[in-house]
Amino acid sequence: MDTDTEQSESKETAKASQDQRELLRVTLSSIGDAVITTDKESRITFLNPVAETLTGWMQEEASGVPLDRVFKIVNEETRRTVENPANRALREGVFIGLANHTLLIAKDGTERPIDDSAAPIRHANGEVAGVVLVFRDVSERRRQEHLVQESLHYCENIIATLREPFLVLDKNLRVRKANRSFYETFVVSPADTENEFIYDLGNRQWDIPRLRESLKEVLINNHPIQDFEVEFDFETIGHKFMRLNARRVREPGHHSDLILLAIEDITERRQAAYALKVSEIRYRRLFEAAKDGILILDPDTRQITDANPYIARLLGYTREEMIGKELFEIGLLKDEEASQAAFRELREKQFIRYDDLPLKSKNGQRREVEVVANLYAEDGQSVIQANIRDITERKQAAYNLEVSEARYRRLFETAQDAILILDANTGKIFDANPFIKEMLGYSQEELVGKELWQIGLFRDQAESRAAFGELQAQGYIRYQNLPLETKQGQRIDVEFVSNVYQVDQRQVIQCNIRDITERSRLQRQTHEHAEALAELHHRKDEFLAMLSHELR
Repeated sequence: MDTDTEQSESKETAKASQDQRELLRVTLSSIGDAVITTDKESRITFLNPVAETLTGWMQEEASGVPLDRVFKIVNEETRRTVENPANRALREGVFIGLANHTLLIAKDGTERPIDDSAAPIRHANGEVAGVVLVFRDVSERRRQEHLVQESLHYCENIIATLREPFLVLDKNLRVRKANRSFYETFVVSPADTENEFIYDLGNRQWDIPRLRESLKEVLINNHPIQDFEVEFDFETIGHKFMRLNARRVREPGHHSDLILLAIEDITERRQAAYALKVSEIRYRRLFEAAKDGILILDPDTRQITDANPYIARLLGYTREEMIGKELFEIGLLKDEEASQAAFRELREKQFIRYDDLPLKSKNGQRREVEVVANLYAEDGQSVIQANIRDITERKQAAYNLEVSEARYRRLFETAQDAILILDANTGKIFDANPFIKEMLGYSQEELVGKELWQIGLFRDQAESRAAFGELQAQGYIRYQNLPLETKQGQRIDVEFVSNVYQVDQRQVIQCNIRDITERSRLQRQTHEHAEALAELHHRKDEFLAMLSHELR
């Protein structure tokens, strides 16, 4: 073959090879998986567009770069570096299948789960010339797998963690499965429950004719059981109320029917309902028998919705006459404006109180009342309860007490005896009338806080406290004649009477002190005169006796 022919064939072969490589490049660039090829030193020779997208490397910058720099993979769970499948393919010269749980870390740090495989590229003579690495982004598939797995776990967890006992029955009404709550509630084991006929469980508490009929209807006619209540003495947990709900379902992947049976323990709820009923009866009894007036009002309309008998008697209206009325219409609060203002304040503060409010009864009689109103929720609705107490007698008593106090104070201030008021616990003065201040020469400020011995009464502290102790023990002491020394040192004789008594839940001592100096002086003079007369009579008797003797 001449040279020209050889050159022509060589060119054709080179062109065919170039065309073949271009066709391969176009083919690899067109497929949906990422493709990377390397030479036998594991340096990159080609990346298709999908590989460029997933790795973040472009063909121009990746060409000739070691594969491990461009294709970085780690284990999805452990985060440890995973051996590149291309390296194994080069080393062992065999196809390496898809790896599991592999993350590809792109140039910008983005992580994607991938499936990958590698195969050696061989020359015609069988020598390994490089490797082709094929991988794909499986993020969406992994997401779907996770969703399926989560859904499966979700369903299983619903059954396992239901707070109510739960049974799965087969079409023969045998227990296929029970949740943990069933075992805990009825204190039984799986061995005593699974594959057992439902009517044989426990002490045959579920063998109830009405329940049998209902479960039959579930299977035959697909009629669900809704809120079927049973009352029974269970051998393990005692007397209980249970509510049953059941529905037929078809077992996944099979054609057999199952019954899902939910069991709710409503014992506490039934007991609470009973307690609520009892509480309502007690409340009504208190409401009817209360010695205070009670009105229940609607906070929106301000109208009375209920009234107890006491307020009816106090106002002279019947209950029917008060229902639908506002407070000002039954003689409480001055007018509609005052009623609206009171309700605004009640809404803001949830509570109002009037210590003294005038009330006019149906027959025009005026009473004084104390009103306390609260805004609270009852069965999801807001209501107002107003408690009304008749304080007419208390007001009169307070007035009488005030008058009495004024009279006492007037007597205290104008008394012609000295008066001291002491604390029964400490023995110290906390009040004194003008007469004692004038008698002793001390001001009010100088007397308050002092003990009796400090203002010249009693000889010293020991004698004063001894008298105070006797007073505390007996509640009363009296001295007919007691020396007293004024602020100026003048001696006065006094009569002293002291009592312990109660004032506003506090024990106090009242000391009444009367100046008897003049009386004492007169008594002394009378005593001295009587002694002189007695001496004169004695001398006279002696003279007459002597005269009689002489005459004899």
